[in-house]
Amino acid sequence: MSDDDVQYETREVHAVRGMEARSRAKAEAEGWEFVAERRRSAIQTTLTFRRPKTKIPRKAWIIGGAAAALLIAIIVTGATLERMNQPTADEASSPKPTTASESTAPETAQPQPTSTPDPAPVVSDVTDAEVLDAFNAYFTERAATGVMVGKAVTGVTFSGGVVTVTFDPAAAGVTPADFDAFNPFDNLANFAATPVAFNDDIGNRLRPVIDSIVTVRADGMPLGTFSRTDILALNELEK
Repeated sequence: MSDDDVQYETREVHAVRGMEARSRAKAEAEGWEFVAERRRSAIQTTLTFRRPKTKIPRKAWIIGGAAAALLIAIIVTGATLERMNQPTADEASSPKPTTASESTAPETAQPQPTSTPDPAPVVSDVTDAEVLDAFNAYFTERAATGVMVGKAVTGVTFSGGVVTVTFDPAAAGVTPADFDAFNPFDNLANFAATPVAFNDDIGNRLRPVIDSIVTVRADGMPLGTFSRTDILALNELEK
């Protein structure tokens, strides 16, 4: 069969810059074929994949049609027998004689069916290490491309739903004054929130466990904070 005869379904995956390889490997492991890569923004890339649509063999259609015809025949036969067994008007109006056992037998309570509650959905727990890996991978990629604020990140911690990111201007080879002058962010939490600020696999999985992101300078000076609401507002996310 030529490639033109194959029908494909497509899928797009949005990945944070620097993490495209992991997103691509995951999709290919699920049977998707990589097609193209498109830069969506300065911090996000769109990966396009495809895979052949599953065709139902003609034999399966024939068997399915035969089964449907058999089911219709059974239904029609059942309805006919039910009409034949219904009592006539005279039979329905005649009282049914009762036997002694029927008139004197005490009524017994019928057991009531008990309902079993649906099991609670199983939610995969997000580990602290998973959160830290996502943030550290992003900061490492930013530092590798020469971004000053990325090179200045010297520590990331996650505790009690709070991600704390520490910046040291000396790690980027600049003074605190130069760092403040060249830093394009009024609130550095805007930069730090990038790994979980998109509607992608990583963001949707990690965001629910993060209450806030706090950024500080190595000398303890606050550099800005984002709550979960602020993170959602970055890209008009719902959850």
